[in-house]
Amino acid sequence: MQTTRTFEGLEIRLTSRGMGRYFSAAFLAFWLCGWAAGEFFALAFLIGTAWLTITGQPLHPSMPKIDGGATLPVAGFLLVWLTLWTFGGWAAGQAFLRLLWGEDRLVARPDGLRVIRRAGPFRRTREIPRNEIRQLYRTPGRGLQRTLMADTEHGAVKLTEFASGAELDQLEAELTRELGLRPSTTAALPAGWEETTLPEGGPALIESPAKRRRQALLVSTITAALTVAACAIASGGHFAVGAVLGGLAFLFGWGALRLLFGRHEWRWTRERLHLDWRFGGKVRPVFEGVSLELDLASDSDNDSWYELKLFATPPPEPGLALKARHHKSIARTLRDPLVPRALGEWLSRRSGLPLLDRTTASAKSEQFEQMRQHLAASGKLGSWVAKLLPPSGGR
Repeated sequence: MQTTRTFEGLEIRLTSRGMGRYFSAAFLAFWLCGWAAGEFFALAFLIGTAWLTITGQPLHPSMPKIDGGATLPVAGFLLVWLTLWTFGGWAAGQAFLRLLWGEDRLVARPDGLRVIRRAGPFRRTREIPRNEIRQLYRTPGRGLQRTLMADTEHGAVKLTEFASGAELDQLEAELTRELGLRPSTTAALPAGWEETTLPEGGPALIESPAKRRRQALLVSTITAALTVAACAIASGGHFAVGAVLGGLAFLFGWGALRLLFGRHEWRWTRERLHLDWRFGGKVRPVFEGVSLELDLASDSDNDSWYELKLFATPPPEPGLALKARHHKSIARTLRDPLVPRALGEWLSRRSGLPLLDRTTASAKSEQFEQMRQHLAASGKLGSWVAKLLPPSGGR
């Protein structure tokens, strides 16, 4: 990490480093070779199909020719697949360049923060005004690395994932001092959530209607594509395949209707939080809870998931199993605690329900000590393993 004081402000440069990145880059390079082959063959088929439709002759004798009514749905499927495949290849290419020739340059000024992220020859610059920055926070990354994020009024912004250990502590401290930030709790709802007034009266928390409309538009587009494909295939005599596609179109269509005319509502009464499902003018109670908990778990890929849960019972005594308690998930995010933590703090203030944060260092240390005690009490083997474990404050 290089820190320089310039006329513009405090400039910090961080670059990708470490031997482990070469193994990841080698895997991405191998995958990109397969991606290029798939991209070439899909493009060749689409161009050949268009040429055959226009001229009536194949573009090349070796190219396959599809007869009957299956040409349109196959070409439509390949077009959708090619679009997604292209975006996937672009993202993988950016990650490959970031691993080998990545650089982040942060310029902190009294009026804001400039973030310049470079991936080989490609650069992307973003200006964040100072009055939009709420706080800086960290999220778990790969290996020993951690990601430094900025919580802004328009959502979370990634600053860098190239700092680790003491560098991250220094980086966060210098940016906080230069920008004049103060430690604060979340005072507003995160992006994608809104407070509304129910038709029956009283406030409630819902997902943003604009977000649900965008999701409904995407699902409706998939429904239309499946419907056209089902009709084209069924008209060509393939009734079984057309029926399967028609069933999928019905399911997607029902999902689009739920997104357009239905929503979950989190409303609070005295010391209780209720989850209701509203569809049209009808409301159906779903769940009722008395305590909020923010939990951190890891999946099979060692990715960290933050989840805000509403429990039907108060927090248990230390040592009791957590999985046996009935709960509902409010929000769940990958490697980013901002949204579930902000929702938990907001709901706790509005409803009066207690919020137990199990993601803090002290909470993790307490869980570690509980695990050690269970091992020590499980028998001779468990007692021996418990003695080998490092102190809870260790790594």
